Amino acid sequence: MSLETGPRPGRRTSALGGVLAALFLALALSAPAEAAEAPNHPFIKALISGTEGIPPRAKLQAPCGVGVSPEGDIYVSDYPRRSILGASLPAYFPDNGACGLATDPFNIYANYWHGGVVNVATGVISSDPATGVAVDPVSFDLYINHGTSIAVYAAPVDPGDEPAFEIDPGAAGALEEGFGIAVSAFPATAGWVYVADAGDNTVKVYDPEAAQPDEPVQVIDGAGSAAGRFVSLVDASLAIDQSNGHLFVVDNVQPGFEHPLAAVDEFNAAGIYRGQLEHAIVHGEPTGIAVDESLTATKGRIYVTSGNGSSIVIPPTGGPPASEQGALYAFGPAGAGQTLEVTTSGTGQGSVASSPAGIACPGACEAELNSGRVVTLTANPDSGSAFAGWSGDCSGDASCQVTLSAAATVDAEFGPAPPALGADASGGGGAAGAVEAGAGQGAAAVAATLKLGRPRVEADGTVSLPAIASAPGTLIATATGLRRASTHIGGAGSATLRLRPSRAGSRVLAKSKSGRLAMRVAVAFKPSFGGAESVVGKTVTFKRMSREKR
Repeated sequence: MSLETGPRPGRRTSALGGVLAALFLALALSAPAEAAEAPNHPFIKALISGTEGIPPRAKLQAPCGVGVSPEGDIYVSDYPRRSILGASLPAYFPDNGACGLATDPFNIYANYWHGGVVNVATGVISSDPATGVAVDPVSFDLYINHGTSIAVYAAPVDPGDEPAFEIDPGAAGALEEGFGIAVSAFPATAGWVYVADAGDNTVKVYDPEAAQPDEPVQVIDGAGSAAGRFVSLVDASLAIDQSNGHLFVVDNVQPGFEHPLAAVDEFNAAGIYRGQLEHAIVHGEPTGIAVDESLTATKGRIYVTSGNGSSIVIPPTGGPPASEQGALYAFGPAGAGQTLEVTTSGTGQGSVASSPAGIACPGACEAELNSGRVVTLTANPDSGSAFAGWSGDCSGDASCQVTLSAAATVDAEFGPAPPALGADASGGGGAAGAVEAGAGQGAAAVAATLKLGRPRVEADGTVSLPAIASAPGTLIATATGLRRASTHIGGAGSATLRLRPSRAGSRVLAKSKSGRLAMRVAVAFKPSFGGAESVVGKTVTFKRMSREKR
């Protein structure tokens, strides 16, 4: 069924219920009930695919975009068929098929793959190449990712309209190769715009109302995920759960493969790793993702397409080849989360990793996982160091298991490795000699360590961040939106950093609907004796203070 362009429906008449009614399929979501205590968003089923016995027009060859209307209707774009769930689209861009989708109560917008963006009922909005499209769920403003800049169109958006304004981080080199886009309506991050940058494989977050909107207010690098980073964000897709501000990122973990596997990683509103959809997505770049924000029984579900060029492993007899099979997957909501924070201490060096993924400290020392989840922590001492034991919510020196019935904090202590058995006690060689020689060199022979305590908001709005170092040196705290802070420690012991937002950060805080501003702070410790620098990350939250408290 082809669409016909015509007069635009009135703002109070749903386009989805009229001319576009044939575009959505009334999917019978008779899936099993979601598990009450699933590790992370439980996989429900493939709702629709080329292998199921459903009407031919609804079969999917290469689904690369998905959107969910406020009424809970699901829309899937099928790239080779130039359709949305089997209904043909007008040939706005005959050289390409539709991929990215975005919806509001009145419109469906389609982003032709690396092409322009259209309102499927009324016509072309932008013919410039685009790599992502999203709608602000509150204002219904339209956001289009043009790779190094984001064009914002004020609602209602009609063909021929010019952007109301642009976010142009590419001018300063801050956005090299943008893919995907999502806009938050969660109070703590309301209005923030999320873009995946394949140039450095990070997700950059922009606040259009900040004093410097072209500078990211947050950068998410994938730390804590199974790979410890984002592998490839080329043709990435993003989605936000507006109920909690959580971000979902489709990461291609097998770049260069014909049918690569994709991981869908989740991060909370502070940018901390939250988990992964525990089901492999076979895709072909790009893959679409959407969160059901409707007030129906399916609210909170996550929908993911298998991608343009994706495959179902076993096609039906006589059916299309595997490279032309696709599917739409459904995942249930996650349970409530609890935070786990890991610190390291002592005069030795080492790292801590978790199973399931989330902690890979240093680097990713804080994670949020489902309440009730059992997490196993493993300490890995560096060469020349030994693990001395756990403290906090674990004890002893064996592997640590934490049940996250509440927020937990665990410290791993590392010390110098003991002398090897049978070593020459005179220092003539072996481990004992190395230790004795090190002891004669003072603190420089042992790498310095840094441990951060819990941040505390003071009456004047500053944040106090305690730190403990194993040697004299200088502490330096930096972050986007933070004034550079530093302090000196005269010997092994503790000191407190006083953190204040920068002018740009203060403006963001002043406009925050929640009155809060969370940021990830990097604290570097530079030993006075010239040893290796240690860097530890910590999430701190500034609160907007009333005038009476200032």
